[in-house]
Amino acid sequence: MIIFNTIEPWQRTLRCIFTAMALWLLFAASPVLAQESMMSAPQTPVSDLLNADGTINLNNGFSGNLDLNGYHMVNGPNGEPRFVPINQPQPTNAPAHLSSAGDGQWDDQFSGSGVTGANNNVITTSIIGGELYIGGYFTTVGNAAAKSIAKWDGTSWQALGAGLNFNVIAIIEFNGFIYAGGQFSSTGDGSVTGLNYIAKWDGSNWTPVGSGFNNAVRDFAILGGELYAAGDFTQTGDGSVTGLNYIAKWDGSNWAALGTGFNSIVFSLTLIGTDIYAGGWFTKTADNSVTLNHIAKWDGTSWSALGTGLSATIGIFTTTTNGTDLYVGGDFTQTADGSVTLNRIAKWDGSSWSALGSGLNSPVRSLTAIGTDIYAGGEFIQTADGSVTGLNRIAKWNGTSWSALGAGLDVELYRAVNALSSSGTDLYVGGSFSQTGDGNIVGLNNIAKWDGSSWSILGTRGKGLFLPNSSVNSMVVSNGILYIGGSFTQTADGSVTLNRIATWDGSNWSTLGSGLNRIVRSLTFIGTDLYVGGDFTQTADGSVTGLNRIAKWDGSNWSAVGNGLNASVNTLTTLGSDLYAGGNFTLSGDGSVSLNRIAKWDGSSWAAVGAGLNSSVYAMTVISSDLYVAGFFVQTADGSVTGLNRIAKWDGSNWTAVGLGFNDLVWSLTTIGSDLYAGGRFTQSGDGLLELDYIAKWDGSNW
Repeated sequence: MIIFNTIEPWQRTLRCIFTAMALWLLFAASPVLAQESMMSAPQTPVSDLLNADGTINLNNGFSGNLDLNGYHMVNGPNGEPRFVPINQPQPTNAPAHLSSAGDGQWDDQFSGSGVTGANNNVITTSIIGGELYIGGYFTTVGNAAAKSIAKWDGTSWQALGAGLNFNVIAIIEFNGFIYAGGQFSSTGDGSVTGLNYIAKWDGSNWTPVGSGFNNAVRDFAILGGELYAAGDFTQTGDGSVTGLNYIAKWDGSNWAALGTGFNSIVFSLTLIGTDIYAGGWFTKTADNSVTLNHIAKWDGTSWSALGTGLSATIGIFTTTTNGTDLYVGGDFTQTADGSVTLNRIAKWDGSSWSALGSGLNSPVRSLTAIGTDIYAGGEFIQTADGSVTGLNRIAKWNGTSWSALGAGLDVELYRAVNALSSSGTDLYVGGSFSQTGDGNIVGLNNIAKWDGSSWSILGTRGKGLFLPNSSVNSMVVSNGILYIGGSFTQTADGSVTLNRIATWDGSNWSTLGSGLNRIVRSLTFIGTDLYVGGDFTQTADGSVTGLNRIAKWDGSNWSAVGNGLNASVNTLTTLGSDLYAGGNFTLSGDGSVSLNRIAKWDGSSWAAVGAGLNSSVYAMTVISSDLYVAGFFVQTADGSVTGLNRIAKWDGSNWTAVGLGFNDLVWSLTTIGSDLYAGGRFTQSGDGLLELDYIAKWDGSNW
């Protein structure tokens, strides 16, 4: 069966914890079944990132590997990859219906043909830095000659040098480089030999990782600044390190064993906190001292059999405040110890968690408060216990009970409310929907207004936003005008071209100039000027170029913010009169200023914020004169400040850690008074000693 690894960064329901628990339960019950099923590994379904035509969305901030099980890849008319269900071939311009992923196959030796679409098998995929990487055993993909590994930059396929000479099974980013594992021994042209099943790509060249191994690499994981590899091997390629026995650790210089390893192949690796979980065909440690039955835990010192006791919660997607109370929404169903059932939405009063009624029956993706009422948007259609039905993607909590907003919104599959914003008592809703839940109001087209008693189209009927493959990503209200950004291009009737950014004055949609040429992700105001961040590089008509992911709208014209930035802007905030941008970028748009994922604009030039950070920034907020930054980083870009662990403080001169940080990604930051709240995928503090379970409060001294 195919293994698709993940390094886990997108808020879309990653299932590492659930999968580890489910695998243990399955294998403990049936060792025979374990040998057939253990090849499955936690991963993100490709369907989570597909546009309606089957193309993959590379501009949503996700970074990690994808599960292609149940899908195969075909080439679109321009060579772009499109994913359609296996046994359900479709023309390249047809929607790719999102069916449930089924079991795939490893490579030919495991009785499968892999995933077709290049001129031969595609075995693994990963999104790194906004680009799609694929690995397998092919020689061309699209119009590019590429041996066993290639990347899609959103426009075209590109080879990674000469590629590799046989199957690529695993791809991961580690310390800024691309690592590939598989069954290869050299580059595709034979110019670099001795790769021995694992290789590093620095953007220009393939190089060995030590002496490699004596057999295949199947999976990767990263923990504590070290790379873990697993597969079929028992020693390094030159035999200098023996006793690896199917799993090993790379510290940047040397390979080392994890205990005595196992007595057979490892197919999958995953992390829970600081523990590594391995699954495979093994039944014991290599020295036969511990019986493991196909899955095991490494605590940094020893292997042990996997027990029970994990929570089934997944993550926090959204936060809002009302007074001194914090509200969180996501995919969770209970507290970590199971003592409080929460069902996707919960309130923290400063000392304890409490449920909002019985909660909701599917994920919550957006929250906002109007007065004392909490509004929730997401994928749900009713309360968790079914006592209140007809909520249909959006609902109101009045402090005591849930109620519907009219008939709610679209009940068709794959509909959701993704964004909420308010102006006075009016609630603006953005997402993926076309009508109210009862179908009486059609033509909403992904954005609508709730005035407290009824839904209305923003504009005359048919003038909602036209988003066949996209959504509204960001909204802000200024002086009674609603500004929205996303990936839409026009009103539904085609009468107004909007191109990813628009305003609503209460009666009509208006364009901001010609709009922008790619996705808008973040909006903020400084005075009367609107600053916009995202993936764009110019206006939609090309009249203003060099915008490079960030631009200013002065009410009449678009202008560049210096030379812009060289990769996506995910978040914007202000501190005093300065604008701060966070994202995936490393340089200014012209390459003259090293910025490393965070930058300051003082009105005339871009400046680095210290040495910057070593991985993506997703959220920022300000307390007093300090800037708090969160994302996937663990240290400054130059390594001078370590232990930041996904969250850091900038005091205007220096980066400092915020306690011990966290063990996984932070998506969201908010404040109540001087307290900082963080939400994300983390389950523990950075040192693993404090259980946090996706949400935490910083009081200035402690988490």
